[in-house]
Amino acid sequence: MVGNRPTLKRQKTVPIDKDEVDFRVVHFSCLDTSALTMVGKHCKETHWTVAVGAKKVEIILRVDKVPGAHYEVAVECNGEVIFPEAKPGGKQRTSILGGSSGRAPLTQDITWTYPFCGTVKGIGKPRFFEVSPIHQSRERWWPATLKEQV
Repeated sequence: MVGNRPTLKRQKTVPIDKDEVDFRVVHFSCLDTSALTMVGKHCKETHWTVAVGAKKVEIILRVDKVPGAHYEVAVECNGEVIFPEAKPGGKQRTSILGGSSGRAPLTQDITWTYPFCGTVKGIGKPRFFEVSPIHQSRERWWPATLKEQV
């Protein structure tokens, strides 16, 4: 860490066919033990599996409230610890049900990127995509056009 700014590491981009960039959430699950708050257990574990072309990326977020204290957080991507920073010499595997260490208090926002190179299929094609605004019924989908890729 230099001063108050974290040291940045250069990441390689994930090699995928430039015409196959298609992001899909293929799995989502959330384990919430809020039913056990009466006994002091406040845990939440959220899993996302996102398919990018043929490659799958698994992201896991764990939040645990220490009774009478603060929240502790852990973030993993494909088994690699993103937060808290992994200690030299190996991966930290944690389980919300196992109660092992590997989480840390979240004192500031986490910003993390997983770089991809490619072109999203369907850019500029009228009505190629569909969106469902969160304030409307989930059964209602509207046609959409993606104008540009950032």
